[in-house]
Amino acid sequence: MVHTCHHGIVDNTNAARNKQEIRAHGGITPLLAALSVNDIETRRYALRTICNLAINNDNKLDVFKAGGFTRVVELLSVPDQVIKRYGARCVGYGASIPEAAEEMIKANVLMPLIECMRSKYDAARMSIC
Repeated sequence: MVHTCHHGIVDNTNAARNKQEIRAHGGITPLLAALSVNDIETRRYALRTICNLAINNDNKLDVFKAGGFTRVVELLSVPDQVIKRYGARCVGYGASIPEAAEEMIKANVLMPLIECMRSKYDAARMSIC
């Protein structure tokens, strides 16, 4: 399911409609749950999908209400550079909601972001800018 959602919003000419459909049918909660699975590829796809959804203000608010930005902050400390890159980008999208920004600060987002900036991987550093 996560793989299908991800490709439905990135590779499809109906991406905007697909994002609305995922949100309307309660897809954000299962995507957030997929961030906790052991399979790294599933976690990557889930995070990329959440990141793409969070570009939209309504989706961003739903991700926040579901506690998604706190989960994303937790992921910033994993060693996987793809997760760091999309996690940092997702945090940036969420920071435009004042309540989400406060929640992320309480979840200690600053230290993992600083670590991303120190990363030897350009992709992780560039996601913060």
